[in-house]
Amino acid sequence: MILENPWWDIETNPNRASVYPFFNGLEKFSDSIRVYHATFYEANSFKAALDDLSSGIFERLYLYIAAHGSKRKVACIHLDNLLGIIQQKASDAKIEGVILGSCNVGLQVESMKEAVKSSNIVWMMGYRGVVDWLESTFIDLAVLQKMMNLREDALTDSNRIFRTFSKALSKFNGDNKIASDRPDHKNNIPVCKSVSMIIQPRGQGHTPLDMSKNIEEDIW
Repeated sequence: MILENPWWDIETNPNRASVYPFFNGLEKFSDSIRVYHATFYEANSFKAALDDLSSGIFERLYLYIAAHGSKRKVACIHLDNLLGIIQQKASDAKIEGVILGSCNVGLQVESMKEAVKSSNIVWMMGYRGVVDWLESTFIDLAVLQKMMNLREDALTDSNRIFRTFSKALSKFNGDNKIASDRPDHKNNIPVCKSVSMIIQPRGQGHTPLDMSKNIEEDIW
């Protein structure tokens, strides 16, 4: 499920750039994957789109949020509000993984952990800086492709989940500076320090784990 906010206005970007064609290619590559896309503009349309796309009978669901972000907002929606909508839906729908494809929201690991708690979400990824649109889309695509191939019996094991995520991220140069901690793109940050990953294995007693510090140590 791709929920996307328009990236730029029509005057700035008449071609209306979208991540959908990239993920449509992934869909065409596999008979077992279906990609559904909706546009959202504020919290109400985000919730309506999520309700609609998750209403089908699916064995496993993945949610990709594609929108500009800041430390506390995705598009014009406060991050805690957006994560609350996702958590509520994921408490009954089979949403297994979530990618927050928005700048800076990955800095809010405690909010991400809270959203994963008491839900069916096994993993959630976000970015810890201002990221390049195209390069981060390639990373999102690689991560989703790998994570969708996780066997269901692996979802109870945090190490197997993280190893699968590691294989996806290791395709990229960990020293490549794709992010910045400033809007003017000064103080650049490499891939190995640009991503947050929260994992909550299935099963009784498991709690959300912040695996972000393991990314640099274990992958590169």
